[in-house]
Amino acid sequence: MQLKTRRFLPQVVTGVEQVNKYANQSADAYSDQLALQTENKLMYIKNWNDKHNIIANVLVRTGQYINSGYNSEVYGNASSDLSDPVVGTTISRHEFKRIGNT
Repeated sequence: MQLKTRRFLPQVVTGVEQVNKYANQSADAYSDQLALQTENKLMYIKNWNDKHNIIANVLVRTGQYINSGYNSEVYGNASSDLSDPVVGTTISRHEFKRIGNT
């Protein structure tokens, strides 16, 4: 599952000075998740002389997941159309990636 988010907070809404980090703030973020699960079954049946039976079952389940994401915040933009980092803005960037097994 992938989720993408974009937002812009104009300076006139916040009422702060133009040099404040909340003035004309833009954010661009995404997160992505992947989960994979497998199940393997094995059955063994053995019969001796039609009198003795042995039955063995094996079940193996595995799982893996990957989460990753990115968040970039820029302030000091002239308009909401300038969400990419440009000269005169300040950037705050965060990335994460997580891999695990179940």
